[in-house]
Amino acid sequence: MRDSVAAFLTERNITGTVYCAVSGGADSMALLHCLWTLREQHHLTLCAVHFHHHLRGEAADRDAQFVAAFCDAYGIPLQTGHADTAIYAKARGQSVEQTARAQRYAFFDALPPGRIATAHTADDNLETALIHLIRGASLRGLCGIPPERGRFIRPMIAVTRQEVLAYLAAHGIDHVEDESNQTDAYLRNRLRHHVIPRLLSENPALLRSYAAASERMRQEDAFLNQQASEALARARQGAAIQCSALLAEPPVLQARAILLWLRQLQIPTPSASHVQALVQLLKSPNPSAQVTLPGNLIISRQYDCLVQCPPTGPEIAPTSLKVPGITPVPALGIQVLCSFTPSDGAVALRVTGQLFLRSRQAGDTLRLPGGRKSLKKWMIDHKIPAALRSRIPVIADNQGIAAVIGIGTDLDHIPTSRDSVLYLSILEKEEI
Repeated sequence: MRDSVAAFLTERNITGTVYCAVSGGADSMALLHCLWTLREQHHLTLCAVHFHHHLRGEAADRDAQFVAAFCDAYGIPLQTGHADTAIYAKARGQSVEQTARAQRYAFFDALPPGRIATAHTADDNLETALIHLIRGASLRGLCGIPPERGRFIRPMIAVTRQEVLAYLAAHGIDHVEDESNQTDAYLRNRLRHHVIPRLLSENPALLRSYAAASERMRQEDAFLNQQASEALARARQGAAIQCSALLAEPPVLQARAILLWLRQLQIPTPSASHVQALVQLLKSPNPSAQVTLPGNLIISRQYDCLVQCPPTGPEIAPTSLKVPGITPVPALGIQVLCSFTPSDGAVALRVTGQLFLRSRQAGDTLRLPGGRKSLKKWMIDHKIPAALRSRIPVIADNQGIAAVIGIGTDLDHIPTSRDSVLYLSILEKEEI
């Protein structure tokens, strides 16, 4: 085991500060002791970290005391974190397991600079891959636990649990047992107790063979991600994706490219079903189709492009415009300036009565140099996404639409030399 951990540190040039996550269990105690023996050879500044979830009463207190006593005996600095995980999970409607993991990693993230070593073994790696297989994971999930990701390192990822127990016995290192590891309430434990022993009876070298397969799959996954990144670059149009360009790529790259694009947009990775929905959106004959992702995030098909759209929000409530004067429109974060004095960029209108601003309505029509059409048709012609059409300001009076911002002024409302002319400007708040 020690040689395997030493090789891991050497291959990845791990030096400096290393925080070893220690629960008190067999795996973490073996890793802590092993790193302690290697600290001078590899120029490590070793520190132990322990998180107390207050889930198992006196047993959890015992574990914390055990870790503290060991660190004190070996002169290893120890940092601890605490949280009432069960109470926190219940208050937020989350599972205890999910909450505990989130709390641990929040604790880890707050640590000063340095690498964080966790005691995942080859057994853990196979268990994780089987869990992902059962849940229908992609190639990335079947790779199991990455040996290194960000600050986190897994120096024992090639070490079996049997080797861990042999190491502890050889060095006289004690450990504590978490009684929850014996229950079959958790999928991981059921796999550990019942499934993996059967698999090992078929292939005693399963842990080694899977470790080798995992590394090959990880390399293949990295290669496909690189190809997907290049495919995405070819399909990019600014912040959008050109559908026809991405559809020209091999199908195996399309979903990967979409995932990369979502990460670039800082959109949380969606489920596999959402990704497949986005792939289908690439092929949709509907030029304004859309997919809603978790968090009310919208990806819209705008003709031959996929774009991220803001949530549509409520429509613009009809708002009477002050003539002359300034009228705030909080829903849009703008103000409308009506004046009888010309200004750059202002829309010139013939005054026919009270003006108001609103969203489009069914039956709205607009007469422009191209003829009279429904406002919907004009918006389609101007390639305004369906999700945004209700947010386009419409200026109307009792006779109908006077102007639509970004589209044009109704020809019946264009002033002549005999008319009183009103100048209308849309201003951002900071312009006032």
